Amino acid sequence: MQALINAARGFGLPDSRSKVVPWLFIKAGRDFGIALAMFGLVAIRERKAAGVFVFACMVMPIVDALSVMHGSASLAFALAVHGSAAFYGAVLAAALLRHPPLHLVESQVRPPPEFHAGRRWESARCRP
Repeated sequence: MQALINAARGFGLPDSRSKVVPWLFIKAGRDFGIALAMFGLVAIRERKAAGVFVFACMVMPIVDALSVMHGSASLAFALAVHGSAAFYGAVLAAALLRHPPLHLVESQVRPPPEFHAGRRWESARCRP
């Protein structure tokens, strides 16, 4: 149980056991569900959908920062813990939403050789 209290302190919640444990269960369920959704999007190779998902999830650390500041946490603490999570989310979302390099796109759209019987594949186009 002491580990739960220490985790709550790191998150910015008060030290009281009766107040901390319900919040930690809520946070654990939320984080587990988000992780499963993100792994699912990555597993099925939906890069842009994963980027939109991460971008939408950035609201959570912002609300978390406001919640702990409403309690007893300082602005510096809220920005260090939750603001850094929001910043990381912005960087990750931008990386996922950017266009991939052209050489990666070309290698993924090549049709099988039998598709162009008698034609030679050049660059991104098939020419006679």
